[in-house]
Amino acid sequence: MRFALFCIALLATANCMTLMEKYPVNFSQKRSVLNLMVQIEAHIKSGGPMNAITDILAEFKTEIENEQNAANELAAENAESCAEELTFRENAIKEAEGAVKEATTTLDGCTTQLARAEQDLKAADNQLAASRQQLGQLERKRIEESALYQTDIIAFKALHNGIGEALTMIDQMAAGQGSFVQVSKHINKVVLMAA
Repeated sequence: MRFALFCIALLATANCMTLMEKYPVNFSQKRSVLNLMVQIEAHIKSGGPMNAITDILAEFKTEIENEQNAANELAAENAESCAEELTFRENAIKEAEGAVKEATTTLDGCTTQLARAEQDLKAADNQLAASRQQLGQLERKRIEESALYQTDIIAFKALHNGIGEALTMIDQMAAGQGSFVQVSKHINKVVLMAA
């Protein structure tokens, strides 16, 4: 803001310098009504011609009119310059207001997208936690079933061996070489292994 004000002041000063060069004001001669009256009085006392007094007054009037014209031209140029500056500044303000409006719209859109993204992230976190929990349950179930399977394999092998031996004994009994007591002991042994 200070920089902008400095630039404006600098432009105004440069503009004034340019106008002072174009319309110089001569302050070396200080005209006053009192000096004019003294000159006129001196001509009257010396008995000078009336034309000389009229010429002094006409010259004074011309100088005042010239200064007034220069001041009017300077004021007109200043007014034109100020009007141009005002138009420029109003356009800059409108452009800045448009940029602010556009930025505000963008900010609102980004805020909405951020809220939506945060909701999506929360939902994804919840889904991830649920998936991890479900995966943990599946892993525990797999470990339990694997242990049960290993137990069943051991039992199956024991039963398989026991059944094989029982079949061999039954074959021996059928051939007349084995006894019912041996088969009974073996069956009890297989039942105990299965339990």
